[in-house]
Amino acid sequence: MLKMKNLLKRIISLVLIVTMIFSEKELKVLAEEIEDEIIEEEIAEEEEEKTKEIDYTKANIDTPVSIVSEIVESRNEFSKEYLLSDGSRSLVVYDQPVHYLSEAGNYVEIDNSLVETEEGYENADNEYDVTFTDNGESQGEVKFEADDYKIDFSYIDDMASEESPNLETEVKDAQESVSDVIQFGHVINSSTITYDGYNNGVKLEYEPVSSGVKENIIVNEPGKNRFVFKINTYGLTPRINEFNEVELIDKDSNQVKYYFPAPFMEDADGNYSEEVYYSFADKNLTVNTVENDSDVKEIPETDEYESKDTRVEDTKVEDTKVEDTKVED
Repeated sequence: MLKMKNLLKRIISLVLIVTMIFSEKELKVLAEEIEDEIIEEEIAEEEEEKTKEIDYTKANIDTPVSIVSEIVESRNEFSKEYLLSDGSRSLVVYDQPVHYLSEAGNYVEIDNSLVETEEGYENADNEYDVTFTDNGESQGEVKFEADDYKIDFSYIDDMASEESPNLETEVKDAQESVSDVIQFGHVINSSTITYDGYNNGVKLEYEPVSSGVKENIIVNEPGKNRFVFKINTYGLTPRINEFNEVELIDKDSNQVKYYFPAPFMEDADGNYSEEVYYSFADKNLTVNTVENDSDVKEIPETDEYESKDTRVEDTKVEDTKVEDTKVED
């Protein structure tokens, strides 16, 4: 009986040992399963967070930030600041003046569109005033005023005749780009005026810009041409410098106030040339295009006379498009 008890004890011990061994394995497996579940839960949470981030980004795309209003007191000559729909601010800097400082000391939006008047057309709002005549008394004359200076100029179509040609006038307003308004918040209004009907198919195109007046002389035939402008100016003296620019100098201070940049030519195919030069004679400013360097003459010194703020710039040839007369500082 005792032996039986000892054997039973051994069996029980063996069973206990086996049970304990099996229990340890089961615990280990259980622990590994729990650990795997924890890892899986952590991965799931991370994936959920990523999903939330993606959904948040998508929500931003679906509801883009928009301009609520302009912060007017933040204006300067070249920039505007806007309050956005998410509460942030956006500063937009432009490549040309968008405001001018008024006499009251406020920055006012520039408007380069043309407004019809009894005399013709004038620019809507800027620190300078320019009129392009178009009535029974005058067509094609440009009258520019700024500060204490003034200049009137007009193209002389036929040097041998004092009669003015009968011109066709066309005014075009620039088409406002919706994408530019969305991107930049503001687009300057602008217009061009074209005078057609001069001899030899010459057209003159003018465009008020933020800093002056841009002129294009458009002709049908390339080659050697002379374009003569009669100029009446007040307060400034012209001088052609070594860079083929016309400087306009204040008679009292002897400071350069305005200038006509060197002209250039460009044809309809985009061919570019700087074979253009200025000359003065009898108070007339002439834009001369040349066929080769031998056509360029020595530019003589000119007598002083009172003049103003004209900038003849970017001479373009479209079959000969002399472009960009710009009146500006």
